[in-house]
Amino acid sequence: MATPEELAAIERISADELVALLRSDAASPLIVDVRDEDFDTEGHIVDALHLPKDNFKDDAYVDELVAKFGGKSDIVFHCGHSKVRGPTCALRFLERIETLETKPHVRVLAGGFAGFAEVRLVAEMRNEGVQFAFPNSSISMATREELAAIERISAEDLATLLRSDAASPLIVDVRDEDFDTKGHIVEAVHLPKENFQEDADVDALVAKFEGQAEIVFHCVRSNTRGPTCALRFMQRAEALGVKTHVRVLAGGFAGFAEVRLQFADDSELVVPPTLPIEDDK
Repeated sequence: MATPEELAAIERISADELVALLRSDAASPLIVDVRDEDFDTEGHIVDALHLPKDNFKDDAYVDELVAKFGGKSDIVFHCGHSKVRGPTCALRFLERIETLETKPHVRVLAGGFAGFAEVRLVAEMRNEGVQFAFPNSSISMATREELAAIERISAEDLATLLRSDAASPLIVDVRDEDFDTKGHIVEAVHLPKENFQEDADVDALVAKFEGQAEIVFHCVRSNTRGPTCALRFMQRAEALGVKTHVRVLAGGFAGFAEVRLQFADDSELVVPPTLPIEDDK
């Protein structure tokens, strides 16, 4: 049985480094996903090979993998967080390639799929297991810089705008949590993030809201899901020649729920949560 020291000794590649490599003109590494979870519903890195960990218990099977992929120059293993399963399978593979004259460069993805999802270069998924990774879609090229570059509107400014005589913006709440029990901004449209998975679905939303002069996206704290959905909408709107002012609510619903308490009649702004607001990325 492998020791923690042996697993820790395997070379790592960071999520940022792997993203940069996949976005470059260099040959992409073979990515081996050893999770047991369903490859599609749990989300995965596009073009990753799904080989659940049980496959690596059999020497003959691993030898077949060595014969098939031993000629690859670069192989990256990962599981959910790359703490045990990913490194263990990588070590098994390393042990079986000892006799090869030319060995592939074998590494483990630091932080696993969960860490990689935070850099948003993932096949996207519908559940909350990993933040914003959708199934069966193309690779997302959004960087942290691109998400950060989307214009923000503060909770104070949005509250003031909603209480003014000016036309109210369309507010799009992309949380997956129950819209009622977790609370929401009054008259916000609830479109959970999976609605932004496919281009055709986003195009339909662009057409539906074409007349809106201003749209504000948010999730719980607007760290990941809100900006990513906003970016998807902006990209498809641009492709379709539709112009609208898209912003992200800074601080998300959690921040807005705090700010609205400054107003005497906060029921005009927020339907309060009946369950605690959970942290979100």
